[in-house]
Amino acid sequence: MMDRVKRFRAVAMCVACVVSSMSLSNIAMSADIAINATGTPQGAVVRLGDVATVSADNSKEADRLAAMPLMPAPAPGTKRFIRMREVQDLLAARGENMDQLRFKGELSVEVASPEKSAPPVADPAPGETQVARRAAWTSGSSTTVAAAPNSDSIAPQVHDELGRQIVDYLTHASGQTAAWRVTFNIPGQQLASLPADSSTWKISGGTSPWTGKQRLLVSFTTGQHVDSFTVPADVSLPTPVVVAIRPIDRGSVVTAADVEVQQRDNTPVGAGRSIPLSSIDKLLGMETTRSIQTGDIVMSDSVQPPVLVKRGDAVTVYARGGGIQVRTVAKARESGSLGQPVQLESLDTHKTYDAVITGTREAVVLAGGGPTVAEAVSGGGNVLRR
Repeated sequence: MMDRVKRFRAVAMCVACVVSSMSLSNIAMSADIAINATGTPQGAVVRLGDVATVSADNSKEADRLAAMPLMPAPAPGTKRFIRMREVQDLLAARGENMDQLRFKGELSVEVASPEKSAPPVADPAPGETQVARRAAWTSGSSTTVAAAPNSDSIAPQVHDELGRQIVDYLTHASGQTAAWRVTFNIPGQQLASLPADSSTWKISGGTSPWTGKQRLLVSFTTGQHVDSFTVPADVSLPTPVVVAIRPIDRGSVVTAADVEVQQRDNTPVGAGRSIPLSSIDKLLGMETTRSIQTGDIVMSDSVQPPVLVKRGDAVTVYARGGGIQVRTVAKARESGSLGQPVQLESLDTHKTYDAVITGTREAVVLAGGGPTVAEAVSGGGNVLRR
C-alpha cells in the first residue's frame, strides 16, 4: 500500500512540474516590438534591435529577440526602407511564434549604414566556402569568422535579400512603384555562391509588362571573375480592390465599417457593368443589389444608388413654366434612384408621363414630357407663383 502511495505522489509531482514549465514557457514568449522611424546597424547585419525597441517580461527573451539577425546591412553610406510586414515575415521564417509577438510603431523604418571603411579581411583558407565567409550575418562582425554556419540557416536570408533586390529592379525597370510579389526557387548552391556583400549583386533581364513568368539574371564578381545565374520567377502585381470585411445583406446601405481596400492577386476581369471596385469613396451610401459575404470583392453591379422612389409610391411632382411652379401628386409606375427617369401616373386623368427623381418620393417633370401647368392646375395641383 505504501509503495502505491509513493508512486502516486511521484507521478503527481512530475505532472505539476510539466504544467509549471509549460506556463513559464508561454509567459516568456510574450514580447512587444515597436518599430522605430530610423535604425543604424552596428555591423554587417541588421538585427531586430537595430530597427525596433523590444520589450518583454523576460529580459533574456527580449535580448534574444533584439539580437535576431534580419538581413545584410546596406552598403556604407547608403540606406533602405524596411516595412513592418517584412520584419514580421523574416521573424516568421526564422521560426518565431508570431502569436506571441505584438507589433506597433512605424509602418516602415529607414535603415542607414554609417560611412566608414571596414578593416581588411584575410583571404579564406583554400577549403573555405562562400557560406563560411557569410558567417558575419549571424555573428554581426564583418571581419572575423569563428566557424562556418549551416547553409540551411543562411539560405533563407540570402533568398529574402535576393527577392528584395528583384523587387527594387522591377520597380526601377517598370517605372511603377507597386507591391510586387515575386516567387522563385533556386538551388542552395547558387545562393551560397553569392558574395556576402549584397551591394555587389546586379539584377537584369525580364520583359515588359514585368508580370507572369520572368527570367532574371543575377550577376556578381568573385575574385577576378564575373559569374551569373538565371532566376526563373513568377511575378504578380496585386491590384487594390474593395473587399467586404463583414457580411452585407441585400438592400443594405454600405458604410465604412463594411468594406476596406486590399491588395489582391488574380482579381476578376471586368465584363460589361460588372467590374471590381477599387475605391470606397463612391461606394459609401450605395445600396447592395445582392448579399455580399466576408472576403468577397465588391463588384460594380453589386451596388446601386439607394432607391428613393418605389413602385406604387405617392410622389410629389413639380412642373415649372411661365414663372409658375405647379406641385401635384402622382403614382410611381416603377422604382428609381436619384437622377434616374421614372414613369408616373396622374391620379386624376390616369395619364402617364416621365419625370426625374430629385429626392425621396419627389420628382421634376421632364421638359415637354408631362402635363402642362394648366393641366396640372385643372388636376388639382397647387400653384406657386414666383
